Amino acid sequence: MFLPEFVEPQLSLVVWDTHTGVFIKEFEICGSEAVIFHGDQRKITSVTRWLDFYTYDVLNGTQLCQGQLSPWKTSKLGSHWVHNDTLQFATTCKTDGESVINIHELQPASTPPLHLLSSFPIPPQFQDFSFSQVSFHASFVTSTEVTILNTQSSNVLLQTKLAQGAPEQGQFSNDGCFIAYRSQDEIHVWQNTSTGYVPWSNLRPRLSHHAFLWSPTSISIRCFGGMGIQLFHPDNYLMSPNKVESNLDRYHLVAYSVDQRYIAITQRESSVIVVIDHLFGTTQQPISTGMQIQDIKIINNTIFVVDKHRFSSWDLRPGRTEDCTHAARGAIFNDLPTICWNLVLSYNCSQIICTNAEGIFLYDIKASRVTSKITTKSNVMILDPQLSPNQYGLWFIEWDLIAMNMTYFQNHIKETYCLVKLELGDEGFGDMTTEHVRDSLSWANLFSLHGHYIGESSVWVTDPRGSKLLWLPPDWRVCRWSDARWNDKFLALVASCHPEPMIIEFQL
Repeated sequence: MFLPEFVEPQLSLVVWDTHTGVFIKEFEICGSEAVIFHGDQRKITSVTRWLDFYTYDVLNGTQLCQGQLSPWKTSKLGSHWVHNDTLQFATTCKTDGESVINIHELQPASTPPLHLLSSFPIPPQFQDFSFSQVSFHASFVTSTEVTILNTQSSNVLLQTKLAQGAPEQGQFSNDGCFIAYRSQDEIHVWQNTSTGYVPWSNLRPRLSHHAFLWSPTSISIRCFGGMGIQLFHPDNYLMSPNKVESNLDRYHLVAYSVDQRYIAITQRESSVIVVIDHLFGTTQQPISTGMQIQDIKIINNTIFVVDKHRFSSWDLRPGRTEDCTHAARGAIFNDLPTICWNLVLSYNCSQIICTNAEGIFLYDIKASRVTSKITTKSNVMILDPQLSPNQYGLWFIEWDLIAMNMTYFQNHIKETYCLVKLELGDEGFGDMTTEHVRDSLSWANLFSLHGHYIGESSVWVTDPRGSKLLWLPPDWRVCRWSDARWNDKFLALVASCHPEPMIIEFQL
Protein backbone atom coordinates (compact mmCIF):
# COMPACT_ATOMS: atom_id res chain seq x y z
CA MET A 1 0.00 0.00 0.00
CA PHE A 2 1.32 3.42 -0.94
CA LEU A 3 1.39 6.00 1.84
CA PRO A 4 1.74 9.62 0.72
CA GLU A 5 4.57 11.58 2.25
CA PHE A 6 3.51 13.94 5.01
CA VAL A 7 3.61 17.57 3.92
CA GLU A 8 4.13 20.25 6.56
CA PRO A 9 1.29 22.82 6.46
CA GLN A 10 1.97 26.48 5.84
CA LEU A 11 1.76 28.40 9.08
CA SER A 12 1.51 32.11 9.77
CA LEU A 13 4.28 33.61 11.91
CA VAL A 14 3.49 36.87 13.69
CA VAL A 15 6.27 39.11 15.05
CA TRP A 16 5.79 42.13 17.28
CA ASP A 17 7.87 44.28 19.62
CA THR A 18 7.29 43.11 23.22
CA HIS A 19 8.39 46.47 24.66
CA THR A 20 5.93 48.60 22.71
CA GLY A 21 3.38 46.01 21.52
CA VAL A 22 3.87 47.30 17.96
CA PHE A 23 3.17 44.78 15.20
CA ILE A 24 6.26 44.20 13.01
CA LYS A 25 5.61 41.50 10.42
CA GLU A 26 3.39 38.55 9.54
CA PHE A 27 4.54 35.95 7.02
CA GLU A 28 4.14 32.26 6.19
CA ILE A 29 6.62 29.67 7.45
CA CYS A 30 7.11 25.91 7.19
CA GLY A 31 7.17 23.94 10.42
CA SER A 32 6.48 24.68 14.06
CA GLU A 33 8.44 22.09 16.08
CA ALA A 34 10.75 24.92 17.11
CA VAL A 35 10.93 28.63 16.25
CA ILE A 36 14.14 30.43 17.27
CA PHE A 37 15.37 34.04 17.01
CA HIS A 38 19.09 34.55 16.34
CA GLY A 39 21.53 36.81 14.49
CA ASP A 40 20.95 39.88 16.68
CA GLN A 41 17.22 39.01 16.59
CA ARG A 42 17.12 39.81 12.85
CA LYS A 43 16.79 36.17 11.76
CA ILE A 44 14.34 33.46 12.71
CA THR A 45 14.56 29.72 12.04
CA SER A 46 11.65 27.28 12.12
CA VAL A 47 12.16 23.52 12.40
CA THR A 48 9.63 20.89 11.30
CA ARG A 49 8.90 17.58 12.99
CA TRP A 50 11.08 15.90 10.34
CA LEU A 51 13.98 18.25 11.24
CA ASP A 52 13.80 20.31 8.07
CA PHE A 53 14.81 23.89 8.85
CA TYR A 54 13.92 27.22 7.22
CA THR A 55 15.59 30.54 8.06
CA TYR A 56 13.89 33.89 7.41
CA ASP A 57 14.63 37.59 7.68
CA VAL A 58 12.37 38.85 10.49
CA LEU A 59 11.75 42.33 9.04
CA ASN A 60 10.77 41.42 5.47
CA GLY A 61 9.87 37.73 5.78
CA THR A 62 12.15 36.55 2.96
CA GLN A 63 13.62 33.06 3.21
CA LEU A 64 17.42 33.09 3.63
CA CYS A 65 18.18 29.36 3.53
CA GLN A 66 16.76 25.89 4.14
CA GLY A 67 18.01 22.38 4.71
CA GLN A 68 17.91 19.32 6.99
CA LEU A 69 19.36 18.97 10.47
CA SER A 70 19.61 15.22 9.85
CA PRO A 71 18.77 13.02 6.84
CA TRP A 72 17.59 10.18 9.11
CA LYS A 73 13.87 10.04 9.93
CA THR A 74 14.62 8.48 13.34
CA SER A 75 16.69 11.49 14.37
CA LYS A 76 15.45 13.77 17.14
CA LEU A 77 16.07 17.39 18.11
CA GLY A 78 17.38 17.57 21.66
CA SER A 79 17.99 21.29 22.09
CA HIS A 80 19.01 24.49 20.33
CA TRP A 81 20.82 27.61 21.52
CA VAL A 82 22.47 30.79 20.27
CA HIS A 83 26.25 31.09 20.52
CA ASN A 84 27.70 34.47 19.51
CA ASP A 85 24.54 35.22 17.48
CA THR A 86 24.94 31.89 15.68
CA LEU A 87 22.31 29.17 16.02
CA GLN A 88 23.46 25.69 17.10
CA PHE A 89 21.56 22.40 17.35
CA ALA A 90 21.97 19.07 19.12
CA THR A 91 20.40 16.14 17.25
CA THR A 92 20.65 12.37 17.36
CA CYS A 93 21.73 10.14 14.51
CA LYS A 94 21.82 6.33 14.25
CA THR A 95 23.97 4.69 11.56
CA ASP A 96 25.41 1.15 11.33
CA GLY A 97 23.87 0.31 14.71
CA GLU A 98 25.62 3.15 16.54
CA SER A 99 23.90 6.21 17.99
CA VAL A 100 25.55 9.61 18.31
CA ILE A 101 24.70 13.18 19.25
CA ASN A 102 25.69 15.64 16.54
CA ILE A 103 26.28 19.33 17.26
CA HIS A 104 25.66 21.51 14.19
CA GLU A 105 26.02 25.24 13.59
CA LEU A 106 23.84 27.19 11.18
CA GLN A 107 25.58 29.72 8.94
CA PRO A 108 22.86 31.05 6.58
CA ALA A 109 25.29 32.86 4.25
CA SER A 110 27.44 29.77 3.48
CA THR A 111 26.82 26.76 1.23
CA PRO A 112 25.80 24.39 2.69
CA PRO A 113 24.48 26.43 5.63
CA LEU A 114 24.79 23.62 8.22
CA HIS A 115 28.23 22.67 9.61
CA LEU A 116 29.06 19.72 11.90
CA LEU A 117 31.03 20.81 14.99
CA SER A 118 31.29 17.58 17.04
CA SER A 119 29.80 14.10 17.66
CA PHE A 120 29.44 12.01 20.84
CA PRO A 121 28.40 8.33 21.19
CA ILE A 122 25.23 7.67 23.22
CA PRO A 123 23.16 4.67 24.44
CA PRO A 124 21.05 3.08 21.69
CA GLN A 125 17.73 2.75 23.58
CA PHE A 126 15.80 5.90 24.47
CA GLN A 127 12.69 7.82 23.44
CA ASP A 128 13.61 11.49 23.94
CA PHE A 129 16.72 13.40 24.83
CA SER A 130 17.89 16.90 25.72
CA PHE A 131 21.33 18.48 25.79
CA SER A 132 23.09 21.23 27.77
CA GLN A 133 25.59 23.26 25.76
CA VAL A 134 27.14 24.51 29.04
CA SER A 135 27.90 21.21 30.79
CA PHE A 136 27.81 18.91 27.71
CA HIS A 137 25.45 16.68 29.66
CA ALA A 138 22.70 14.79 27.85
CA SER A 139 19.42 13.53 29.30
CA PHE A 140 17.68 10.40 27.97
CA VAL A 141 14.12 9.35 28.73
CA THR A 142 12.41 5.97 28.35
CA SER A 143 8.88 5.02 29.38
CA THR A 144 10.02 4.33 32.95
CA GLU A 145 13.34 6.03 33.74
CA VAL A 146 15.64 8.98 33.29
CA THR A 147 19.37 8.82 32.53
CA ILE A 148 21.85 11.72 32.46
CA LEU A 149 25.21 11.18 30.76
CA ASN A 150 28.40 13.22 30.46
CA THR A 151 28.83 13.06 26.69
CA GLN A 152 32.55 13.90 26.82
CA SER A 153 33.45 11.05 29.23
CA SER A 154 30.41 8.74 28.79
CA ASN A 155 30.02 8.66 32.60
CA VAL A 156 26.50 8.09 33.93
CA LEU A 157 25.59 10.96 36.28
CA LEU A 158 22.01 9.97 37.11
CA GLN A 159 19.80 6.96 36.49
CA THR A 160 16.44 6.91 38.24
CA LYS A 161 12.85 5.79 37.83
CA LEU A 162 9.94 8.20 38.25
CA ALA A 163 7.10 6.64 40.21
CA GLN A 164 4.28 8.84 38.89
CA GLY A 165 3.96 7.86 35.27
CA ALA A 166 6.16 8.18 32.22
CA PRO A 167 8.41 11.27 32.27
CA GLU A 168 8.49 13.71 29.38
CA GLN A 169 11.62 15.04 27.71
CA GLY A 170 13.81 16.81 30.27
CA GLN A 171 14.96 20.42 30.05
CA PHE A 172 18.29 21.79 31.28
CA SER A 173 18.35 25.27 32.76
CA ASN A 174 20.22 27.86 30.69
CA ASP A 175 23.29 27.75 32.98
CA GLY A 176 23.35 23.93 33.15
CA CYS A 177 22.92 23.89 36.96
CA PHE A 178 19.48 22.21 36.95
CA ILE A 179 17.38 19.82 34.93
CA ALA A 180 13.60 19.39 35.16
CA TYR A 181 11.21 16.66 34.04
CA ARG A 182 7.44 16.75 33.86
CA SER A 183 5.58 13.64 35.02
CA GLN A 184 1.77 13.88 35.17
CA ASP A 185 0.98 16.96 37.30
CA GLU A 186 4.43 17.39 38.88
CA ILE A 187 7.73 18.87 37.71
CA HIS A 188 10.79 17.18 39.22
CA VAL A 189 13.96 19.27 39.50
CA TRP A 190 17.51 17.94 40.04
CA GLN A 191 20.62 20.01 40.73
CA ASN A 192 23.93 19.39 38.99
CA THR A 193 26.61 19.00 41.70
CA SER A 194 30.26 17.92 41.73
CA THR A 195 29.18 14.42 42.81
CA GLY A 196 26.29 14.03 40.36
CA TYR A 197 22.67 15.07 40.17
CA VAL A 198 20.66 15.27 43.40
CA PRO A 199 16.91 15.87 43.91
CA TRP A 200 16.21 19.57 44.46
CA SER A 201 12.44 20.11 44.48
CA ASN A 202 9.09 18.83 43.23
CA LEU A 203 6.84 21.54 41.81
CA ARG A 204 3.09 21.05 41.70
CA PRO A 205 1.48 23.86 39.69
CA ARG A 206 -1.85 25.06 41.02
CA LEU A 207 -3.41 25.21 37.54
CA SER A 208 -3.57 22.63 34.78
CA HIS A 209 -0.76 23.04 32.25
CA HIS A 210 0.48 21.28 29.14
CA ALA A 211 4.11 22.44 28.99
CA PHE A 212 6.88 24.27 30.85
CA LEU A 213 10.04 26.21 29.96
CA TRP A 214 13.13 27.40 31.83
CA SER A 215 13.73 31.12 31.73
CA PRO A 216 16.63 32.02 29.39
CA THR A 217 17.94 34.64 31.85
CA SER A 218 17.19 33.32 35.37
CA ILE A 219 16.58 30.17 37.41
CA SER A 220 12.80 30.14 37.10
CA ILE A 221 10.26 27.91 35.40
CA ARG A 222 7.21 29.03 33.48
CA CYS A 223 4.22 26.67 33.22
CA PHE A 224 1.49 27.46 30.74
CA GLY A 225 -1.85 26.05 29.68
CA GLY A 226 -5.44 27.00 28.93
CA MET A 227 -6.01 28.50 32.39
CA GLY A 228 -3.02 30.84 32.39
CA ILE A 229 0.70 31.17 33.07
CA GLN A 230 2.50 30.42 36.33
CA LEU A 231 6.07 31.31 37.26
CA PHE A 232 8.08 29.27 39.77
CA HIS A 233 11.50 29.54 41.37
CA PRO A 234 12.81 26.11 42.47
CA ASP A 235 14.17 27.55 45.75
CA ASN A 236 10.75 28.77 46.87
CA TYR A 237 8.57 25.79 46.03
CA LEU A 238 10.02 22.73 47.79
CA MET A 239 6.47 21.89 48.90
CA SER A 240 3.88 23.28 46.51
CA PRO A 241 0.20 23.63 47.48
CA ASN A 242 -2.44 21.26 46.24
CA LYS A 243 -3.87 22.03 42.85
CA VAL A 244 -6.88 24.35 42.87
CA GLU A 245 -9.10 25.35 40.00
CA SER A 246 -10.71 28.69 39.26
CA ASN A 247 -14.49 28.69 39.62
CA LEU A 248 -15.73 28.62 36.04
CA ASP A 249 -19.07 30.23 37.01
CA ARG A 250 -17.47 33.42 38.38
CA TYR A 251 -16.01 35.95 36.00
CA HIS A 252 -13.56 38.61 37.18
CA LEU A 253 -14.41 42.19 38.09
CA VAL A 254 -12.01 45.10 37.47
CA ALA A 255 -12.37 48.70 38.67
CA TYR A 256 -10.16 51.74 37.96
CA SER A 257 -9.79 55.07 39.72
CA VAL A 258 -10.38 58.15 37.55
CA ASP A 259 -6.67 59.02 37.58
CA GLN A 260 -5.92 55.34 36.80
CA ARG A 261 -3.59 55.08 39.78
CA TYR A 262 -5.56 52.32 41.49
CA ILE A 263 -6.77 49.12 39.81
CA ALA A 264 -8.91 46.74 41.87
CA ILE A 265 -9.54 43.13 40.84
CA THR A 266 -11.71 40.40 42.31
CA GLN A 267 -13.93 37.53 41.22
CA ARG A 268 -17.70 37.78 41.26
CA GLU A 269 -19.16 36.24 44.44
CA SER A 270 -15.72 36.02 46.05
CA SER A 271 -14.84 38.05 49.16
CA VAL A 272 -11.26 39.27 48.62
CA ILE A 273 -10.18 42.32 46.59
CA VAL A 274 -6.63 42.92 45.36
CA VAL A 275 -5.66 46.56 44.77
CA ILE A 276 -2.72 47.50 42.54
CA ASP A 277 -1.05 50.89 42.74
CA HIS A 278 -0.44 51.40 39.03
CA LEU A 279 1.73 54.47 39.66
CA PHE A 280 4.31 52.56 41.70
CA GLY A 281 3.64 49.06 40.41
CA THR A 282 2.92 47.68 43.89
CA THR A 283 0.14 45.53 45.30
CA GLN A 284 -1.55 46.52 48.54
CA GLN A 285 -2.56 44.13 51.28
CA PRO A 286 -5.68 42.25 50.05
CA ILE A 287 -9.00 43.55 51.38
CA SER A 288 -11.11 40.81 52.97
CA THR A 289 -14.67 42.14 52.68
CA GLY A 290 -16.69 39.30 54.23
CA MET A 291 -19.13 39.77 51.34
CA GLN A 292 -20.17 37.81 48.24
CA ILE A 293 -19.09 40.58 45.87
CA GLN A 294 -21.36 41.50 42.96
CA ASP A 295 -19.77 44.77 41.77
CA ILE A 296 -16.95 47.17 42.70
CA LYS A 297 -16.11 50.78 41.81
CA ILE A 298 -13.41 53.28 42.79
CA ILE A 299 -14.17 56.97 43.46
CA ASN A 300 -11.21 59.16 44.43
CA ASN A 301 -9.37 57.09 47.06
CA THR A 302 -12.31 54.92 48.08
CA ILE A 303 -13.40 51.52 46.79
CA PHE A 304 -17.12 50.72 46.96
CA VAL A 305 -18.40 47.14 47.13
CA VAL A 306 -21.91 45.74 46.83
CA ASP A 307 -23.43 42.31 47.28
CA LYS A 308 -27.06 41.15 47.55
CA HIS A 309 -27.36 42.22 51.19
CA ARG A 310 -25.23 45.30 51.83
CA PHE A 311 -23.09 48.12 50.46
CA SER A 312 -19.65 48.91 51.95
CA SER A 313 -16.54 51.00 51.22
CA TRP A 314 -12.84 51.09 52.10
CA ASP A 315 -10.25 53.87 52.03
CA LEU A 316 -7.44 52.89 49.61
CA ARG A 317 -4.83 55.35 50.85
CA PRO A 318 -1.73 53.64 52.30
CA GLY A 319 -2.27 52.45 55.87
CA ARG A 320 -6.07 52.90 55.74
CA THR A 321 -7.01 49.29 54.87
CA GLU A 322 -4.71 47.38 57.22
CA ASP A 323 -7.54 46.45 59.61
CA CYS A 324 -10.15 45.62 57.02
CA THR A 325 -12.77 44.47 59.52
CA HIS A 326 -12.97 48.01 60.96
CA ALA A 327 -12.30 50.01 57.79
CA ALA A 328 -15.63 49.20 56.14
CA ARG A 329 -18.58 51.53 56.23
CA GLY A 330 -21.88 51.35 54.37
CA ALA A 331 -25.51 50.27 54.52
CA ILE A 332 -27.76 47.22 54.84
CA PHE A 333 -30.46 46.81 52.18
CA ASN A 334 -34.11 46.80 53.21
CA ASP A 335 -36.13 46.78 50.00
CA LEU A 336 -33.86 45.20 47.35
CA PRO A 337 -35.55 42.41 45.32
CA THR A 338 -34.91 39.00 46.90
CA ILE A 339 -33.81 37.37 43.66
CA CYS A 340 -31.15 39.28 41.72
CA TRP A 341 -29.31 38.11 38.62
CA ASN A 342 -26.98 41.11 38.40
CA LEU A 343 -26.12 44.09 40.61
CA VAL A 344 -24.40 47.14 39.08
CA LEU A 345 -23.28 50.26 40.97
CA SER A 346 -24.09 53.65 39.42
CA TYR A 347 -21.27 56.02 38.46
CA ASN A 348 -21.34 57.85 41.84
CA CYS A 349 -22.29 54.73 43.86
CA SER A 350 -25.52 56.32 45.09
CA GLN A 351 -27.71 53.81 43.25
CA ILE A 352 -27.76 50.10 42.43
CA ILE A 353 -29.20 48.62 39.24
CA CYS A 354 -30.66 45.16 39.81
CA THR A 355 -31.92 42.74 37.14
CA ASN A 356 -33.98 39.55 37.46
CA ALA A 357 -36.72 37.68 35.60
CA GLU A 358 -39.26 40.46 36.30
CA GLY A 359 -37.21 43.34 34.92
CA ILE A 360 -34.79 46.11 35.92
CA PHE A 361 -34.88 47.89 39.28
CA LEU A 362 -33.19 51.13 40.36
CA TYR A 363 -32.43 51.15 44.09
CA ASP A 364 -31.49 54.35 45.93
CA ILE A 365 -28.97 53.45 48.64
CA LYS A 366 -29.54 56.51 50.86
CA ALA A 367 -33.34 56.24 50.69
CA SER A 368 -33.19 52.41 51.06
CA ARG A 369 -35.91 51.82 48.47
CA VAL A 370 -36.57 51.02 44.81
CA THR A 371 -37.21 54.30 42.98
CA SER A 372 -37.80 53.05 39.43
CA LYS A 373 -38.67 49.80 37.67
CA ILE A 374 -38.96 48.54 34.09
CA THR A 375 -40.83 45.29 33.44
CA THR A 376 -39.41 43.07 30.69
CA LYS A 377 -41.20 40.57 28.47
CA SER A 378 -41.37 36.99 29.69
CA ASN A 379 -39.44 35.73 26.65
CA VAL A 380 -36.51 38.14 27.15
CA MET A 381 -33.44 37.60 29.31
CA ILE A 382 -31.14 40.49 30.31
CA LEU A 383 -27.43 39.75 29.91
CA ASP A 384 -24.26 41.57 31.00
CA PRO A 385 -25.62 44.97 32.15
CA GLN A 386 -22.92 47.67 32.27
CA LEU A 387 -22.75 51.42 32.67
CA SER A 388 -22.38 53.21 29.34
CA PRO A 389 -18.98 54.75 28.48
CA ASN A 390 -20.19 58.18 29.68
CA GLN A 391 -21.40 56.52 32.93
CA TYR A 392 -24.89 58.12 32.65
CA GLY A 393 -26.68 55.20 31.04
CA LEU A 394 -27.17 51.47 31.35
CA TRP A 395 -26.39 49.24 28.40
CA PHE A 396 -27.23 45.55 28.25
CA ILE A 397 -28.01 42.69 25.89
CA GLU A 398 -31.55 41.37 25.42
CA TRP A 399 -31.67 37.67 24.61
CA ASP A 400 -34.88 36.71 22.80
CA LEU A 401 -35.53 33.13 23.94
CA ILE A 402 -38.31 32.51 21.40
CA ALA A 403 -36.12 33.62 18.47
CA MET A 404 -33.28 31.53 19.84
CA ASN A 405 -35.48 28.42 19.96
CA MET A 406 -36.68 29.02 16.39
CA THR A 407 -33.11 29.36 15.21
CA TYR A 408 -32.07 26.17 17.00
CA PHE A 409 -34.98 23.89 16.12
CA GLN A 410 -36.05 25.23 12.72
CA ASN A 411 -32.66 26.44 11.46
CA HIS A 412 -34.03 29.94 10.79
CA ILE A 413 -31.55 32.77 10.42
CA LYS A 414 -32.75 35.47 12.80
CA GLU A 415 -31.21 37.98 15.17
CA THR A 416 -31.56 36.72 18.76
CA TYR A 417 -29.52 39.43 20.51
CA CYS A 418 -30.28 43.14 20.79
CA LEU A 419 -28.37 46.01 22.35
CA VAL A 420 -30.52 48.11 24.70
CA LYS A 421 -29.44 51.61 25.80
CA LEU A 422 -31.29 52.93 28.84
CA GLU A 423 -30.86 56.46 30.20
CA LEU A 424 -30.06 56.61 33.91
CA GLY A 425 -30.87 59.67 36.04
CA ASP A 426 -31.06 60.63 39.69
CA GLU A 427 -34.85 60.31 39.65
CA GLY A 428 -35.07 57.04 37.75
CA PHE A 429 -34.83 55.42 34.33
CA GLY A 430 -35.23 57.53 31.19
CA ASP A 431 -35.63 56.79 27.48
CA MET A 432 -34.76 53.40 26.03
CA THR A 433 -33.43 52.59 22.54
CA THR A 434 -32.80 49.20 20.93
CA GLU A 435 -30.50 48.12 18.10
CA HIS A 436 -29.12 44.87 16.75
CA VAL A 437 -25.73 43.49 17.77
CA ARG A 438 -23.67 42.46 14.75
CA ASP A 439 -21.64 39.73 16.45
CA SER A 440 -20.58 38.60 19.90
CA LEU A 441 -17.44 40.71 20.32
CA SER A 442 -18.95 43.89 18.86
CA TRP A 443 -20.75 44.31 22.20
CA ALA A 444 -17.44 44.44 24.10
CA ASN A 445 -15.94 46.84 21.54
CA LEU A 446 -18.76 49.37 22.04
CA PHE A 447 -17.06 50.36 25.30
CA SER A 448 -13.70 51.18 23.67
CA LEU A 449 -13.47 54.99 23.88
CA HIS A 450 -10.53 55.36 21.47
CA GLY A 451 -11.74 53.03 18.72
CA HIS A 452 -9.49 50.09 19.53
CA TYR A 453 -11.28 46.80 19.18
CA ILE A 454 -10.87 43.04 19.38
CA GLY A 455 -11.24 41.50 15.96
CA GLU A 456 -12.98 38.34 14.82
CA SER A 457 -12.16 35.26 16.93
CA SER A 458 -10.36 37.64 19.35
CA VAL A 459 -7.01 37.00 17.63
CA TRP A 460 -5.98 40.63 17.10
CA VAL A 461 -6.46 43.98 18.80
CA THR A 462 -6.63 46.66 16.10
CA ASP A 463 -6.77 50.45 15.97
CA PRO A 464 -9.65 52.49 14.45
CA ARG A 465 -8.07 52.20 10.98
CA GLY A 466 -7.94 48.41 11.21
CA SER A 467 -4.16 48.26 11.69
CA LYS A 468 -3.03 45.36 13.86
CA LEU A 469 -1.68 46.42 17.26
CA LEU A 470 -1.43 43.28 19.35
CA TRP A 471 -1.72 39.57 18.58
CA LEU A 472 -3.44 37.73 21.43
CA PRO A 473 -1.90 34.32 22.21
CA PRO A 474 -4.40 31.42 22.24
CA ASP A 475 -4.46 31.30 26.06
CA TRP A 476 -5.55 34.97 26.16
CA ARG A 477 -8.40 34.82 23.67
CA VAL A 478 -12.01 35.14 24.76
CA CYS A 479 -15.17 33.61 23.38
CA ARG A 480 -17.92 35.67 25.05
CA TRP A 481 -18.58 39.40 25.10
CA SER A 482 -18.62 39.32 28.89
CA ASP A 483 -14.99 38.13 28.94
CA ALA A 484 -13.56 41.43 27.65
CA ARG A 485 -13.80 44.85 29.28
CA TRP A 486 -12.57 48.13 27.76
CA ASN A 487 -11.87 51.13 30.02
CA ASP A 488 -10.12 54.12 28.49
CA LYS A 489 -6.68 52.76 27.41
CA PHE A 490 -7.00 49.50 29.35
CA LEU A 491 -8.30 46.19 28.03
CA ALA A 492 -9.09 43.61 30.71
CA LEU A 493 -9.60 39.97 29.71
CA VAL A 494 -11.77 38.66 32.53
CA ALA A 495 -12.63 35.13 31.36
CA SER A 496 -13.45 32.84 34.28
CA CYS A 497 -11.09 30.16 32.94
CA HIS A 498 -8.12 32.37 33.94
CA PRO A 499 -6.95 32.45 37.56
CA GLU A 500 -6.53 36.25 37.36
CA PRO A 501 -7.71 38.89 34.88
CA MET A 502 -5.16 39.97 32.28
CA ILE A 503 -4.98 43.76 31.97
CA ILE A 504 -3.31 45.30 28.92
CA GLU A 505 -2.46 48.99 28.73
CA PHE A 506 -2.30 50.61 25.29
CA GLN A 507 -0.22 53.76 24.67
CA LEU A 508 -2.52 56.24 22.96
